[in-house]
Amino acid sequence: MLPTSSVLLIAANLVPVVGVARGGWNIFDILFIYWAESAIIGVFNVLKMLTANEKDGPPFIVSFILKLILCVFFTVHFGGFMAAHGAFLYFISEEMTKIPIDPINLLRSTGFALVSLLISHGYSFFANYLVGGEREKASADQLMMQPYARIFVMHLTIIFGMMATMIFGQAQAMLLVFVALKTGVDLYSHMRERKKFKPEAL
Repeated sequence: MLPTSSVLLIAANLVPVVGVARGGWNIFDILFIYWAESAIIGVFNVLKMLTANEKDGPPFIVSFILKLILCVFFTVHFGGFMAAHGAFLYFISEEMTKIPIDPINLLRSTGFALVSLLISHGYSFFANYLVGGEREKASADQLMMQPYARIFVMHLTIIFGMMATMIFGQAQAMLLVFVALKTGVDLYSHMRERKKFKPEAL
């Protein structure tokens, strides 16, 4: 039986399926959701870094200052990565559709999917990391690099999926295959993280 955090992850990733089938979402709506998910992952990673319980480290005040420094560095570096990726998606979207992007309508149409992802990652942070004891085995410097492996694999999946969708068209079946591929990669990465920090996820 899958742990609750994995079930929520799958459920959150199924929302785009409904959006494609019923809401007429296209590839760029889905890519925006996955871009925003990277930002959600980054925010929770900062919270993890700040709350990591490094028992064998320096005194609390020194440890906390070091954590703040690492968090600032991560935020600047990861934020730059997100900005570059967002600009790329914006440029490609406008070039392909020839339609100006309306951020308000985009957020309104994809809002439920974003809230679902926020709940999924929020639950994992609370249940697995804070309550489940993962914070006892994690260090801030280790966590600083943690999101990149997951996001790198996820973004490779997105890039190849986007290329395939553009080549074969944005038929519903193609978009659903793309969503399924991303969900599988995301679930694998999630379970790998849980195994790394704790034998069983909640």
